[in-house]
Amino acid sequence: MNAMGRVLSLVRQRRDAWPFRHPVDEEFAPGYQAVIQCPMDLETMEKKLRNGEYVFRDQFAADFNLIFDNCRKYNGPVNDYTLLANKLEKFVKRVMEKYLPDERESSSSEEDEDSVDNSSSDDDSYQQNMVNNSSTKQGK
Repeated sequence: MNAMGRVLSLVRQRRDAWPFRHPVDEEFAPGYQAVIQCPMDLETMEKKLRNGEYVFRDQFAADFNLIFDNCRKYNGPVNDYTLLANKLEKFVKRVMEKYLPDERESSSSEEDEDSVDNSSSDDDSYQQNMVNNSSTKQGK
């Protein structure tokens, strides 16, 4: 598995990644397509990676940023999905620094693999709780 595949795999395994794993369903997010012009999700990123569409690190990072920006745009700043996006975005930055460092930035600190916390994979009760306690909006 290449570095981009490793990053994507680690991100998908995160418990807080569940709303971003698949394209947004209009049934759960009414008006999403009218608000978001360029949808993105982890499944689409996986397809793009398999098809060789990511030539540069910046293209890969831009799609992660698109997921988080879309979530904030659709859901607003105070929303459970936005909180999940913000958390996941911090994790993405850490794993990107570790596995795909930006050559233009000089990073003096090296994290070992154990320091990249990949706390929890799918947790159905967590997901169900988020769905029950959130507004009807889904964030991607």
